[in-house]
Amino acid sequence: MILPLRLALMDIVDRMHAIKCAFFETYPANEMSVCTVAHGAADENLLRSSTLSHASLQRRAHAHVLGVPMNSPKPVRRSFVAWLWRRPQRWYLLGVPVGGLLAFIVGIGFTGGFFGSLQYASTQEFCLSCHEMRQALQEMSHTEHYVNAVGVRAGCADCHVPPTFAAGLVRHVEAYKCVWGHLRGTLSTPVKYEARRLDMAQTVWKELDGNDSAECRSCHSPAAMVLAQQPAAAASAHQSLGSGGVTCIDCHKGIAHKLPVGS
Repeated sequence: MILPLRLALMDIVDRMHAIKCAFFETYPANEMSVCTVAHGAADENLLRSSTLSHASLQRRAHAHVLGVPMNSPKPVRRSFVAWLWRRPQRWYLLGVPVGGLLAFIVGIGFTGGFFGSLQYASTQEFCLSCHEMRQALQEMSHTEHYVNAVGVRAGCADCHVPPTFAAGLVRHVEAYKCVWGHLRGTLSTPVKYEARRLDMAQTVWKELDGNDSAECRSCHSPAAMVLAQQPAAAASAHQSLGSGGVTCIDCHKGIAHKLPVGS
C-alpha cells in the first residue's frame, strides 16, 4: 500500500517539475528534464511487480525516467528591456539607465547655466552694476572706441577679457578682486579712484604685454591693415608687430581711458 502511494507522489512531483521548467524556460544544470509519459508507463510496470523489493522498485523507476529529454520549445531570445523586467529582484537595475538620464539632464542644465553666466558677466550692463565703473565709461565715451564713423563700439569685456576660453575664464575668476574692492569701497569716490588709477593702469598694461595684446588683436589684425594709408611712423610700427618684441599696448596707452599722472 505504501509503495504505490510513494510512486504516485513521485509522479506528481515529476509532473509539477516538468510544468515549472516549461513555464519558466529554466533547466537546472544538475538535473535532467524527463518525459512524464514515459514515467507514467514505468510506474504501471512497477505496480504489476509485487515480488520486487522497495529499493529495487526505486532503481527500476529511476532507470526508466532518467535520461529521457523533454520535447519542449527552444527558449525565445529576449531583448535587454525584457531581461531587465524579467524578475522583481532585477528592478534595481533600472537605476542605471534612469540615473544616467538624470545625470545627462542635470549636466545639460549646469553647462547651460555656466556658459550663460559667463556670457552675462561679459556684458557692459554687468560691469556697470558697480558704480565705480561709471567713471571709466564716461572717459571711454569720448574716444573712437565708443563713437566712430563706422559705428563699431567696444565694450568692457572686448578690451579686458582675453578672447580664448581658458584665458577668459581665468580673467573672470580673477575679477573677484574687483568685487572685493567694491565691497570694501576702495574706489567709492572720485578721489579714491584717482589715487588708484596708476596702479590699475599698470596692472592692465602688464596683462596686455604678457599676452601680446590678445584683446586688441581680436579686432585689429596687422594683416588686414592698409599700411600705405597710414602715417609713416604708424605704418612702420604696425609692420613690426609680426616680428615680435613690440605689441599694441606699447604705443596705445591711454587709448580708451585717461593716462594716470606719473605714467
